[in-house]
Amino acid sequence: MNSETSSENKLPTPKKPRRWLSVLLGILILVSGFILGCGVTSLVIYRHVVHAIHHPEDAPRRISQRMQRRFGLADEQTAKVRNILAKRQNGLRSIYRQTWPKLDRELNRIEMEVAEVLNDRQAARWRKKFKKIRDKWIPVPDREKPTR
Repeated sequence: MNSETSSENKLPTPKKPRRWLSVLLGILILVSGFILGCGVTSLVIYRHVVHAIHHPEDAPRRISQRMQRRFGLADEQTAKVRNILAKRQNGLRSIYRQTWPKLDRELNRIEMEVAEVLNDRQAARWRKKFKKIRDKWIPVPDREKPTR
């Protein structure tokens, strides 16, 4: 009887803490945050780059503001830098407009020559994808919009 009461009064032994589970969950949370942060950063950078390509008229303002923050420019200096960038941007646009026909012909040749290697279905997909890439990354020079 004595042995029966002593076994009834015994408390169950506590389970050992699962530290490995806590460590694993911590690592999982850390890695998930890293992946999410990289994805969001990549998306933001991508959108800024595409916007800059399609809206070059914003470049003098954006660049001069960034220079003002980084170099501590006074408002007068910032305005002068913005004017210089706008003036020189017109020169760059002129060069781009002059070289565009050559670039356009070469891109058309690439599209056509690759399409000739493909079957009809592949060629249709290729042309669609190539047009999408060209429209996004190599915009046609804008002749009507003056710089600000």
